[in-house]
Amino acid sequence: MRRTRIALGAAVLVSALLVGCSAPGSGAPGGGSTDDPAVSGPAPDGGDTTAQLPATFPPEIPLVEGEVLEASDLGTGWVVLFGVDDAIASFNSGADALAASGFEEVQRSTNDTEGFANYTNDLYTVQLSANTDYPGYGQAVSYTVVKRG
Repeated sequence: MRRTRIALGAAVLVSALLVGCSAPGSGAPGGGSTDDPAVSGPAPDGGDTTAQLPATFPPEIPLVEGEVLEASDLGTGWVVLFGVDDAIASFNSGADALAASGFEEVQRSTNDTEGFANYTNDLYTVQLSANTDYPGYGQAVSYTVVKRG
């Protein structure tokens, strides 16, 4: 129980640090400028753009199948949001893939509408979350990846 509380606290801290890297009101998803190639997502003016995984995203991290809705390279890590058909099934698939790829499961929990997991290896900490009604997107799975060391 103590380990779960520590893991959850660490995950919340990591999320807060990564969110803090985004400057509010800068005009683009994730807080980057609209001409920043490391940030992709819906155009600020409502126009269509094709969001894509940043070229720097580590290929050794398995990802869920789905449409990349937003993605950012924050320098110290990455945040990626996927639109999916079934958030909980996709979350479970993504969590299982991380474990099968050698990541240690620190914490994992799900219910009917959301899921949260934290995985780690020597290079990265991965926070995986899912929500069946992500504001503005609906069914979605997100990855927050932080470089270790």
